[in-house]
Amino acid sequence: MAREGGDQRRTLRDFVTPEVQGIISSMAHPNVDANNFKLKSALISIVQQSQFGGTPSEDPNLHLPVFLEVCGTLKLNGVSTDAMQL
Repeated sequence: MAREGGDQRRTLRDFVTPEVQGIISSMAHPNVDANNFKLKSALISIVQQSQFGGTPSEDPNLHLPVFLEVCGTLKLNGVSTDAMQL
């Protein structure tokens, strides 16, 4: 039986490893109307300290409210909540 792409053999790993070609992000980056929009390094540090890693001991449902609370502490004119969270 002829294989596509010639005689190249593929392992099981080749079939289960995700390919990144042609994948387009579903996130649309919102426009920011503020010309002085800058996230402070302290806020970035707080978010990084409580970053979700996906380990079995972490609960994503507990992570999200903490993330939203941290993002909600900063409000800037001309910057939407979506832009702040992204």
